[in-house]
Amino acid sequence: MDPQQQPLQPYVPPGMPPAASSLPPAPASGVPSDQPNYPANPAVAPPFPQAGDVPPAVTPSPLGQQAPYLPAAQQPMPVAGGVPQSAATIKQEVIERLRQANNVLVTVSSSPSVDQLSAAIGMTLVLNKLNKHATAVFSGEVPNAITFLQPEKTLEKNTDSLRDFIIALDKSKADKLRYKVEDKFVKIFITPYHTSLGQDDLEFSQGDFNVDVVVALGVHKREELDEAIIAHGRILHDATVVSVNNLEQSDIGALNWFEPDASSLSEMLVSLIEPLQGQQALLDTQIATAFLTGLVAETDRFSNNRTSPHTMNTSAMLMRAGANQQLVATKLEEAETKEVNFDKTKLDELAKEAPGQAPAPVKSKDGALQIEHQKQAASMQPSKSLSDLEKEISDDDHDNEEGDDLDKIHIDDQGKFQRLEEMKEEAAKKQQSEA
Repeated sequence: MDPQQQPLQPYVPPGMPPAASSLPPAPASGVPSDQPNYPANPAVAPPFPQAGDVPPAVTPSPLGQQAPYLPAAQQPMPVAGGVPQSAATIKQEVIERLRQANNVLVTVSSSPSVDQLSAAIGMTLVLNKLNKHATAVFSGEVPNAITFLQPEKTLEKNTDSLRDFIIALDKSKADKLRYKVEDKFVKIFITPYHTSLGQDDLEFSQGDFNVDVVVALGVHKREELDEAIIAHGRILHDATVVSVNNLEQSDIGALNWFEPDASSLSEMLVSLIEPLQGQQALLDTQIATAFLTGLVAETDRFSNNRTSPHTMNTSAMLMRAGANQQLVATKLEEAETKEVNFDKTKLDELAKEAPGQAPAPVKSKDGALQIEHQKQAASMQPSKSLSDLEKEISDDDHDNEEGDDLDKIHIDDQGKFQRLEEMKEEAAKKQQSEA
């Protein structure tokens, strides 16, 4: 066919397959051809697009409908096991950061729950068993509910242990430096160089914070952090901040791990132990009891709607590791009972000491004190007007006058009543007659 008589072919952008009608015939076997070898199915794009390729306007959806085109990075991630893949990815990053870290700060909110504090204690103990330098900081008052976990041995009130203590000396005055550990002391020996050394030659200061990772449990906003952490904002600036939450999402950290289906923070952190421990067994009685305390407290002793089959499996694993579920439940119940009954008991005692006082306020379900106001007794005298008071005074004066008259009445031996005034008059008349 004359090339000039060939039909025009539609324009095809570079890198895109032509329409089916524009495909050249396949070359005969063994016959070389300079035409591109397109795939048999023209609807399938080349596997490796080149630079400058233009994506199609729409992509076919599984239901046969046209869905808008999205870059691969914006495509929704698949869901695995009921947890979004993004949460699983963040969890894996948290594990990697903890593996690489040497110094870890574990902290909670300024008003922490039992779950937050128990999880902080358990996680700190786990990291220390991995030979990390882990420190848990909470500057507030620890609730009585977790005293049996001995929190004073794990929780610190400030961040002093997270920074170096520096002793500085003019190097021109020092020749050698060595140290020696004797009993409970570390002795530092400085050999002077052609001089003598004294206390005035030394300078003392605090160094930078040695924190690689900050694990914030149950903290949703920066202002909710413990005061000891907020006072040193440099910690959050220099370290990788990891927030762990199950009730509300957070945006304070570089890694924000959020699992709304988890019953508690303790349950979430228990899931980190197996990938962190490797061949080393980390769960012991102390750690397992700490995590179980948070889990039991957050589920109201496995009675609320946050209790799931996974929660029960986690609890069983902790009990197999040595956690005493009966002890945890008993201690938490005792703490709740003391908290509810303390105020009313004390007020009842005060009411008994002061009879006639109003009854002690009763604590309602929402924690408010309801004060009962005693109504005015029927026997109490009503308020009196001025005229009533004047009448009472007049009556009192009249009674006093009658009392005076009674004082002037004489009773003789026969029981006869006679006024003294009359007796005086009779006596006077008798004297006049005798005279």
